[in-house]
Amino acid sequence: MQFPRTPQSERSDVKMNRLTPVLVVDSIEPVLRFWDQLGFSKTAEVPHENVLGFVILERDQIQIMYQSRASVAADVPALAASASYPTYLF
Repeated sequence: MQFPRTPQSERSDVKMNRLTPVLVVDSIEPVLRFWDQLGFSKTAEVPHENVLGFVILERDQIQIMYQSRASVAADVPALAASASYPTYLF
């Protein structure tokens, strides 16, 4: 899908306060220790079936989100159909 280009003059009023990546993975639990060692804290979590389906990790002004592929498939099946592991921006 392609989006039409917006002239620079029309984009000047767009303000972003925060842009957070949402990383899609098979399983969230294995990545938590890595982020914990970097000083990140889990500030939100959403279960999916018997495991984590979504988490928000934060440290200072940095935020990263993870969502499991199974959770994406339940939320938006068309996004999960991709064979790759996409990153979304929130």
